[in-house]
Amino acid sequence: MNSPTVDILLSAHDLPDEWDRAAKHNFLKRTSLQAIERANPCGQLYYISQSSTSCSVAVSYQHRLDILAYGPGSLRLPVTIIGIPCSVGFAGYWFEAETGQAILAQLRTSRGALLILNSHEVTSLDGFAFGTTLPSCKLHVRWTSLDEYLNTMRSHYRYRWNKALEKARDLAVRRLDASEQFNEIHYSLYHNVYQRSAFKLERLPIDFFKTFPAVIDVFEINEIPVAFVQTTHFEDELIFMFGGLEYRLNLQYDLYLNMLLHIVRLGIEAGCNSIDLGQTAEGIKHKLGCFYAGKTLHATHSNLIANFLVQKFISVLSYRAPEFNFRVFK
Repeated sequence: MNSPTVDILLSAHDLPDEWDRAAKHNFLKRTSLQAIERANPCGQLYYISQSSTSCSVAVSYQHRLDILAYGPGSLRLPVTIIGIPCSVGFAGYWFEAETGQAILAQLRTSRGALLILNSHEVTSLDGFAFGTTLPSCKLHVRWTSLDEYLNTMRSHYRYRWNKALEKARDLAVRRLDASEQFNEIHYSLYHNVYQRSAFKLERLPIDFFKTFPAVIDVFEINEIPVAFVQTTHFEDELIFMFGGLEYRLNLQYDLYLNMLLHIVRLGIEAGCNSIDLGQTAEGIKHKLGCFYAGKTLHATHSNLIANFLVQKFISVLSYRAPEFNFRVFK
């Protein structure tokens, strides 16, 4: 039996209807990919393979990646990444049966380094080294209000979060009527966070925040923006995408803690079953009651010697998440 064919498209605007039926989360949908492509063009290619029983899709883009981001030192190399080109913790593919294998075979013909990020696979893919990347921190929602959520916490944790809320009494939260209202002041807050990030993948341009279909809530003091959070929904989950804050005011107002609490409040009030709080600052998110949702990575190289080194030293590319034993709830 012949293998399914693979179509490679150069623009998200050319994706067929079948693409959205195969995409398993919002970031892989056509509307999202079109917005990302307009704001952050980075050599995207779109792979789709169909058969009578399955349809598989994948997105690749080009990036100079610090392959030692999770280890000592720094080494930036050109890499083809299978992922969503906006630094979110979701896979840039969905593979089913033989159509998925057809796309994988096509990807393995790529020249140079190839990296599949934020994979949901728990075993190695054929021809790829297998490792781990930053996990997502998720919270199962089982409360009807933020007060109820806080009251289920042990006293030590409840005291700290209530103290943060008290510091926020002078903060006003305003939802942007449209993403186009996102301006240079808001963007500078995002840039602050990016600059402090221990795991920089890519800095998104301001146009991403202006055009991506998501909700942006801004924290203000005397109508001056000091922080923001960008969130979106997928099915019954609230997803925290990006944020920004003025670090010189962080301790005074507990800005970061109040950003997290605001996201939790949004998820509870929306009736979500879970909240995805992202892939960094694991310690403080575990003190909210979060758990790890593991993510994996897969890597290969077209050069035989380089691929041998990738296979042998994949642990250098991998991230080992810290372990916590917080007993947050009663």
